[in-house]
Amino acid sequence: MTPAWDVLVARRNDVLAATRAAEDGRVRHRAHLLLDLIDLGSVTAVCQKHGCGNRNLIKWKNRFLELGVRGLEDRPRVGRQRVLAAADDAYLVDVLEHHTPQEYGYPVAIWSLADLCDLLELERSIVLGVTTLARNLRRLAFRYGRPKHDLHHRQNQDAKESCRVILTELQKKGVVLSPASSTLMKRMSIPTQDWRRDGSGAEPS
Repeated sequence: MTPAWDVLVARRNDVLAATRAAEDGRVRHRAHLLLDLIDLGSVTAVCQKHGCGNRNLIKWKNRFLELGVRGLEDRPRVGRQRVLAAADDAYLVDVLEHHTPQEYGYPVAIWSLADLCDLLELERSIVLGVTTLARNLRRLAFRYGRPKHDLHHRQNQDAKESCRVILTELQKKGVVLSPASSTLMKRMSIPTQDWRRDGSGAEPS
């Protein structure tokens, strides 16, 4: 175990207190993730249990170690809403057109605005709200919408495949799926957004 892990374990009581006393429900949820991390000792096990991405859990662990419970709060998103720099635009276009969320540790098949905001913060230290990001994506000629289903209600194949892969991995590890896990899988199998860039003539891979 690393010194950072020893510090996290030593502060278990602080984490436990946050699961009960924090006013913000998001902080309580993140504290519950850290509490399970301390008890289970595995990032992968906690992410499988809660359906969260490894990168998110590691992010909240590091923030807690740096700032304590205050680090589990959302950072303020104030000031003039920004336009991304050219290099950031290029990064965002590349992610949407050539990479899936699963490549970055997100357990979904199609990028959401919230996940893209999280990725920009983790990879490029850019803090954006979903409204600002949506404005930037429109400027880059991206649009999104719910997929159209025919009378047979065929689900998006990428979404179905991601669900199948994750279920298979869980079964290999001997994980017994709870009702909450089944609900998560149903949610994951139905895409909420389908990103396309106007004039590209192709959907992102």
